[in-house]
Amino acid sequence: MGIIIGDTITLDNGLTAQSTYGSFGDSILTLEKSRISTLDENNTEVITYEYRLSCKGSIWSSKEYRDALKPKLHAENISIVVQPSQLNSNLYTILYTNWKSKYTTVTDSSS
Repeated sequence: MGIIIGDTITLDNGLTAQSTYGSFGDSILTLEKSRISTLDENNTEVITYEYRLSCKGSIWSSKEYRDALKPKLHAENISIVVQPSQLNSNLYTILYTNWKSKYTTVTDSSS
């Protein structure tokens, strides 16, 4: 699973690339549960939990470069808060949806 990014992206070295391939494939997905304590209108402590989903998205010049184990052009940390009801979903799909929203021209890659 991956994405084809049609946008022109500017790399850390100042060069640009277009029609690149992005994937979470070689990164560790992390899910963190945090306890959040707040006070309600009666000054009573209310405990809720926040779930943060994170993974590093890697970008290559093409899918063929990724498949050939060539060096990455760029990496982006994707970190989002998810609802408890989303924890039964495909977490990678949630991350890809968020990552794709950062670009104007992006399509899914089947592999």
